Amino acid sequence: MKYNIEYYSSLRAVKREKYFKSKPIFSKKGVDSNKIFFDCILDSLNFSKNKRVKVKILDIGTGTGYVPQVLCSISNGNFKIVGIDLSEDMIKVAQNRSRDSRIKYLIADNNKLPFKDESFDIVTNKLSTQFNFNEIHRVLKKDGAFIFKEYGENKGFKEIREIFKNRYKKTNKSINDYILEMSQLGFKEIRLNLYQVKRTYNQKEINDIFSMADLIEKFNKKDLNLIIKKLEKRSLIVVTSDPFIVFAKK
Repeated sequence: MKYNIEYYSSLRAVKREKYFKSKPIFSKKGVDSNKIFFDCILDSLNFSKNKRVKVKILDIGTGTGYVPQVLCSISNGNFKIVGIDLSEDMIKVAQNRSRDSRIKYLIADNNKLPFKDESFDIVTNKLSTQFNFNEIHRVLKKDGAFIFKEYGENKGFKEIREIFKNRYKKTNKSINDYILEMSQLGFKEIRLNLYQVKRTYNQKEINDIFSMADLIEKFNKKDLNLIIKKLEKRSLIVVTSDPFIVFAKK
């Protein structure tokens, strides 16, 4: 999936921010891959060898700063987190909402990280597919952790993908591709968690998600109505989500 910088405008950045602010951080129903992702980060923080030394974290593809903001809200740990994104509009929104001195945002390219070798103890990535494993490996310290959350080929919406087969965005790498590339670079202790989870959404949530996420080419009102017609039952749309989380050490 090619990164379309123009797609992530200030309007979509604001929509994205409003959407996530309206939702609880973690779900109390069923498997919550979001909580598992953040638990992995917290575990890596807690395993830091020297509690007095500030842990350095890099969040790539930070968007409007979701990962840094959530991490700071659930942990008072001794860390500094840098969030980077190629979209200036996304970074502006992130900077405007930032209230924690542990957070810093930069406009930067995931494929060419502007940091010295072995700069970070932890690198996180939530849903960004445009990145370079060589660069992540380079900026991680020895025994540093890479924690990555993404979705499989359905991008979290199996039944909707089946409706829009010709217009639905395709993944540029399979899960096996990610694991193989990490292994070849020398990452160790690679752990993969795969999930198949039923998720329920209302009409507004589906419209908000597909209006701000580049999943269906030129998503419009007719597309929303088709989804409602085919999938809605009792005012809810049920879909199969396919998240996965990868944890690896350098």
